[in-house]
Amino acid sequence: MARKIKLSDIGGRYADEIDQAFSHNDSLSESEAQIKLVNWCNRVKLGDEVLGEYLHHSPNEGKKETRISKAGRVYCPQGQKNKNMGTRKGYPDLVLEIARQGYHGLRIELKVKKGGQVTPEQREWIERLTRQGYKAVIARGFDEAKQIITDYMGVGRNQKHDLECDITNAENSR
Repeated sequence: MARKIKLSDIGGRYADEIDQAFSHNDSLSESEAQIKLVNWCNRVKLGDEVLGEYLHHSPNEGKKETRISKAGRVYCPQGQKNKNMGTRKGYPDLVLEIARQGYHGLRIELKVKKGGQVTPEQREWIERLTRQGYKAVIARGFDEAKQIITDYMGVGRNQKHDLECDITNAENSR
């Protein structure tokens, strides 16, 4: 019997179970693809560190709990709090805070492999971040996102930063 995977344990003790549970790359949901990608990044060596330590998820997806005020209006307390704290609609899902290839960092808006509509706000953020010197892209599924990160980081030695990016140990996570 398979053990349940707790999302709070991603990348650590349950890395192999995550790979096994999400082995069907073509039909992964957006969140499943992202979990698998984060798990893969947590296995990529970056010098003495791990690539996943520089990867961050921007929790700005919609569908939050709504309530009805005494006046009868529908509102979303968590959504309003997030907005007040600086969350921006359409900001890319994943943020990789490593400068490479003349870019300040990498931003990925992850979508399902087939379907998954890109909103006007998401396109605007991709364009805005690109103008500001970031590599900002839309990736369709785990495999495409993984390839984007691999290409961005460069396999082997990065001359400017003199760090080795070794994806060979992470390759068992396909």
